[in-house]
Amino acid sequence: FVSGKYDQYNNSVPYSAILKCMQEMVDYVVSSAINMREALITALDGKGRTLLEVLPSIKSIIGEDHPVLPNVGGDEILERFLKAMVDFFRVFAEKVKDKVLMMMIDDVQWADSSSFKFIERLVKTNLKMMIIGVYRDNEI
Repeated sequence: FVSGKYDQYNNSVPYSAILKCMQEMVDYVVSSAINMREALITALDGKGRTLLEVLPSIKSIIGEDHPVLPNVGGDEILERFLKAMVDFFRVFAEKVKDKVLMMMIDDVQWADSSSFKFIERLVKTNLKMMIIGVYRDNEI
């Protein structure tokens, strides 16, 4: 179970609650005896540096020796980033074996449009995970 929360006054950071959930997942792996290095490196397939830029603590799992990715256009950079995030969640969803990865996101009414698009993409990947969104209907 991981959770993140959007902030009404700091909604200029795209994916903030999702990145918070990813941070909790990294913290869990670092504090436990679970070895996910090879699974993450394989799944990220050369996109490790993409996640290192937004989730620096992941270097404690995958290291920091990842090639600089070739310069591409803005749409391709975004696609690479989104694919890396989906691959990250895929590894964790597969590692929980007979359980379901649960992600709870609070104050969804303050989420940025990029986060909504990513969550939609994540749902469409059919991972073994449950995403719970909590919102306050009086603040929409």
